[in-house]
Amino acid sequence: MSKKAWLLICVAAFLFFVVALVVKMPADFAVAHLLKNNREVTVAQISGTLLHGEAGYVSVKKFGKSIELGDVKWQLHPAALLLGQVQLQLKAVNGEQKIAGDFTLKMDKTLHAENAELRVDAALITRLYPVLFKPEGQIELDVRDFTFRDMQVLALDANLVARNLSLTVQDTVELGTYGARLSLVDEAIKADVSDIDGQVSIEGSASFTPKTRQYAVDMQLKPKPGAHAAIAQSLAFVGKQQGDGSFVVKMQRKM
Repeated sequence: MSKKAWLLICVAAFLFFVVALVVKMPADFAVAHLLKNNREVTVAQISGTLLHGEAGYVSVKKFGKSIELGDVKWQLHPAALLLGQVQLQLKAVNGEQKIAGDFTLKMDKTLHAENAELRVDAALITRLYPVLFKPEGQIELDVRDFTFRDMQVLALDANLVARNLSLTVQDTVELGTYGARLSLVDEAIKADVSDIDGQVSIEGSASFTPKTRQYAVDMQLKPKPGAHAAIAQSLAFVGKQQGDGSFVVKMQRKM
């Protein structure tokens, strides 16, 4: 047998050994080493293996606030490791909150997600970012295709729904349910917005270009009969009122 053939056999045997080690590695041992110096992630009640495991409790600290992910289950695809990729099926459930999907991380640090879904309470926004109002409702994001590398979005096909949304400053204003189709157009993340069952009729779009940090809004909004008076008052600050009672909002600025 030639030296080249022996070399190929040795490489194949080594790769088989590595994959077998990953498949059998206990999940608690793997997680402990992966998060050894990480103080932002807390994991408990770990069972299973690195390949197919579960954590009964996971929380992530962001901006000094802890976000509980709840029960997290995962499954790694060992064959992808031979190609230098990490393919992961993930599902995290905490009450009505849910994060799930198929994720792939390649050697060039490209992150790809498909068939992913996110369900979170709108109040989570106030825990991450300081805002003047208190939002209530459910945020639902369904991602068919998402690719990200080097701080750039390379592909995006998703639907976003803000369900039963309300805002509270002094009074609570019921806004209803709205949706947006998310896509990538000339390096800009574009949202085609519409009302599903809202107090305001919406037509138009908004976009954001991460590379230039430029955002643009081109929408026409019209309060429906019976809508809270504060809605029209607020729209008057950001849009130009039309003869039919609608407001046109057009702007293009840099963040």
